[in-house]
Order: sequence, then structure tokens, then C-alpha cells
Amino acid sequence: MTNTSSEPLFFYISTRGGSASTWLSRSLSKHPRVVAMHGTRAVPDFSVGGNYHHVPPEGFFKYLIECTGTTQGEKFFGALHLYYGAKAKAACVDLGGIFSVIIRDPIRRINSLYWSNAQRRINPEDPKSQDVLAFVQSLPESAFECPPTTELTRLVYKYEDAKAAEDSTLIEHIKAPLRKIKYAYLSGGAQASAPAPAQDRRSRTEIAAEVAKVFHEYAQSILASDLECFRAAQAENRIIKMEEMVSSPDYFRTTVWPNVAPHLDCTEAFINDVFTSGTLNKHSYQDDESIEIYRTWPESYRTTMQQIIDLLGREEMESMYSGLGYTMPWK
Repeated sequence: MTNTSSEPLFFYISTRGGSASTWLSRSLSKHPRVVAMHGTRAVPDFSVGGNYHHVPPEGFFKYLIECTGTTQGEKFFGALHLYYGAKAKAACVDLGGIFSVIIRDPIRRINSLYWSNAQRRINPEDPKSQDVLAFVQSLPESAFECPPTTELTRLVYKYEDAKAAEDSTLIEHIKAPLRKIKYAYLSGGAQASAPAPAQDRRSRTEIAAEVAKVFHEYAQSILASDLECFRAAQAENRIIKMEEMVSSPDYFRTTVWPNVAPHLDCTEAFINDVFTSGTLNKHSYQDDESIEIYRTWPESYRTTMQQIIDLLGREEMESMYSGLGYTMPWK
């Protein structure tokens, strides 16, 4: 199935965590004709006993097209933050959608994801009260030794696993997709009382080892995803810089909107609604802030990042980030 129309049939924006994708989906859905689905919360559970990672991208994109059809074209559907990297590009383009990506300063992005996860590991009962930097500084750097990085692990979704695809009925070719929508707020009912949390018997050094492993995993996944996204979107210039997206109405109008719904009006009223209602997502880019974050990382963290960059290809990685205006603190 190839779209011959000049208008896109849907949009898909590829990104990973820490890139303001929740803010963007909410902002796009403020437009009277746009519905922007985001991640697991707004995506229907197509498969039997599984989730959207069991479903090939083409199956989900056909669902988006059918959603538009059920509204007689009055609503234009799209999604963000489902299939990472370039996994969805071929299906998106082939089915008549617009494929774009969001990239953010890698230092701040990795640190943001690592910090929130580390807080939960340091104190699961009250994570937001935890100062990760203080915890790191309270122990010797040797406690935060990352696993060795000798090769990169490729992310494999269930639909890419032949056996998983064989064992699941998947979506029955989307016979009645709208009947399968399962929003989280509709699944309510009597909640079982939670058992009392088990006493945390981990030592501080054991927690430190867990935290270091988390950093290693985030650094690898974010850097690899950024490179894959960049390669997939560079030729068509469909790269959205997160810091500009959340702070500049002009950038939103001239760069974000053409990657979503270029056939629909991006009115001044809509832009004003995006940037004046609610709490803005503030992620302005500051060179010195990223440099300072990098300096606070244990030496093992910095070494890990350099090893991953070398494995991915240093020249290409540094060219990509510097071309987007990001400072590499180690240069």
C-alpha cells in the first residue's frame, strides 16, 4: 500500500525518553483537528495478552489511518514515542505518513533519565527526596564502576522476534481496531491493597553498583538511538531539536508543525494556546550546564560514554551533535 495523495495520512515522531514527547503530544492535541497518541497510555492493546511492542509498525499505522477514516477526515491522527530509532520509518513512509525525530543534548538527556531512575533505586519509598549527586559524592568513585562496554546491544521488539510473532495472534489484521482501545482510566475498579514494602537490605555499595548499571544502559540506548534517528531523518531534514521545540513559538511553527500536519493551518491562536496554557516544559540549552553535568559524573561514567561513542563511530557522532549546536564537554 503506497499513498499517492499529496497530503500525509498520519504522522509519527520517533524519540526516546527525556525529550519532552509527553509535552509535545499534549500540545499537538490542542489543535482542533489533531490527535497525537503517546506511548503505552494512549495506544490500544492490539495483541492478545501483549502490548504494542508485539505489533509491527505497519499494523499500528493502518490503525491510525482507520481512526482518521472513522471521523470522516475531521481528525488527523499521529503518534510519538512507540518504536525507537528508525524501526518505524519504512512502514511510515510506505503507508503515506510523515516520519520525523526528536533529538536533545545527550548529556542532559542521559543525566535526566539516569537521575530519576537512580532516585528510585536509592530510596524506592520516597524517590523525589533523593539527591543523586550527594549520594554519588558520599562514596568513592570506585563504587560506581560501570560494566565494560565492548559491544552494543541491539533493541529487539517482540514483533521482531520470529517465535514471539508465531506464538501470538497479534492483531488479526485489525478487523475491528476501535473496539480494542484500552485506556488506562477505563480499567479501574476495586484496587487490591498493596502489601507492605519489604525491608530494603541492600548496602550503599550495592545500590551504587545498580545506579552505575542504570547509567550504562541509558548512555548506550540514548546515543545509539540518536544516531539511528539522525541517519533516518537527515536527508529529508526532519529533525526536531527538543530545546527549540519547547521554548520557541517560531520554531514550533516553522519546524515542528511541517513534520506533523503541513496540510492543516497552524494558527496564531493554536500557537498561543501551546505556549501560554499550563506549565511550559522548560529545557533551554546552556553549554555551561551540560559541561558542569559532565564534570560531576564519576570517571567511570565519562569513560563509558567515550567507549560507546567510539563503538558507534566517533567522527559521525561528534559531527552529528556539534552540527545540532551541542557542545561536547570532552573536546
